Amino acid sequence: MPKETPCEAPSAFQCILREAARRSRQAANRQRLKGVLLHKGDALTSVQLYTDLIRALTQAHQEPVEIIDWKELAGEPAPPEPQPAHEYEAMAMARLNSHRPGRLDKIFNTSARRKQRFERSLAAAIEKDLQLFAKARGEWMIQTAEWEKLRRLAQRVLQKDATAYREVMVLFHPEITGADGTVSPVCHFRERCVEIEWHAGTDHVVPHYTITLTPKRKLLQRALTTGEYHRLYQDHVCSWLIHAAREALALLPVEFVVIHLLCDLPDPSTGSPGPQTIVSVIFNREVLAAPHAGASDPRETLKSFRHNMDFDATTGFKPVARLSPSAFTRQQG
Repeated sequence: MPKETPCEAPSAFQCILREAARRSRQAANRQRLKGVLLHKGDALTSVQLYTDLIRALTQAHQEPVEIIDWKELAGEPAPPEPQPAHEYEAMAMARLNSHRPGRLDKIFNTSARRKQRFERSLAAAIEKDLQLFAKARGEWMIQTAEWEKLRRLAQRVLQKDATAYREVMVLFHPEITGADGTVSPVCHFRERCVEIEWHAGTDHVVPHYTITLTPKRKLLQRALTTGEYHRLYQDHVCSWLIHAAREALALLPVEFVVIHLLCDLPDPSTGSPGPQTIVSVIFNREVLAAPHAGASDPRETLKSFRHNMDFDATTGFKPVARLSPSAFTRQQG
């Protein structure tokens, strides 16, 4: 299983900012790879790009995650307030005090002018020290405001505040935050669990073709069979579900993550197309932390968790009933 380690940076504040930036970069990279088409350059590069795309789609659950230590963050001391350094003033003062009129100064009567130059240099040094201090203090005030904001958020997270859970999701995953501040997918936050409802991507999320090299190192593009395509899409779905659960459990001190994945399918009762639940999974923190949860085959890994999924390689996913997080958490409690 990919190693999950608590924040060990010198500052929990710096750690949380670094982790937010890392998750944003990962999301941007996955989005870039999903847009990869047949490369028009050399054949080897095309195959490598395709391989990277498949790995990003089916091995997301093996990406490392960093657990946020909210207790450490809540107890993080405030950034130290900067103090005036007087560094440049001290150097200028030393030059002024060490100045001794030489013979030429006495001959040409330049001692007073030279001393005035040193005094002007001293004034400029004092002004430079003040500017540097003002800049440092301004940066400190910004850092202190961010520290206080995150400290209060950490305290609310530790108090199992559902609203704080939502704010954490927005902080670490700005790419899923709408213009009105709401979170998409739909998330329901409770003390012990997070329930996520996410609409799956279209058929264009995974490629309908494969790219390989011939023995003569020529590029060969072949259309996937229906079964190959459906299994590839299933691998992607399972990998993403596990990855999303690991991310949520790394961010929030909850015991369970419940994910309902939707896709546009014909309604079994009416036949009209619409969003139907194709996978419903309840991820348990203890089971997800087990070594086998990082196995390379995401379909096998998903079997370790209570889930509803009706899949056939010929027809793909079929609608399933949703699992109830409240009933499961009562059984576990």
